[in-house]
Amino acid sequence: WSENPELQRTTSPLRLASKAPRLPVGRYAWNEHRITGTTDPSRKLSLSGTVTWGGLWSGDQKTVNATLTVKPSYRFRTSVGVQHTDAELAAPVGSFTTDLYTMRTNYSFNTQMFLDALMQYSTDLRQLNANIRFNLIHRPLSDIYVVYNEQRFTDDDAPAAGRGVIVKYTHMLAF
Repeated sequence: WSENPELQRTTSPLRLASKAPRLPVGRYAWNEHRITGTTDPSRKLSLSGTVTWGGLWSGDQKTVNATLTVKPSYRFRTSVGVQHTDAELAAPVGSFTTDLYTMRTNYSFNTQMFLDALMQYSTDLRQLNANIRFNLIHRPLSDIYVVYNEQRFTDDDAPAAGRGVIVKYTHMLAF
């Protein structure tokens, strides 16, 4: 169990849910309470969950998060999760509910080469986000990353997908 104080300042109106009015500019402080539980993550099958309640921006929240992880080998791991949030905020935002579904997969080719994929779907926004990252450690503390990102909305009148490829090279210099 934990209690987490939060302090956020917005400099422009913030939309917290697709059909909700924007949260006004301002300073927001609240306390969250959280209970977290997990089974042994070194096992082939593990579960984790979190229940969060208390403040959220200008009101209150109740959030439940559950994740199932499967690790059939030391090289491969995949997990699926769901997060459900019920929030009641002061006017003008009001009440809203959101669900976020997540799938994450990791594969290690060896100790220096990895592939990670993350997909998330928000039922409130009807938005699918995907991120695939390849990481090669070409020498200690020096990496090459190739990342592909895609964002899609699943509405009929949705804007075009956003896509991007990023390449990052890091090299440790020792003096």
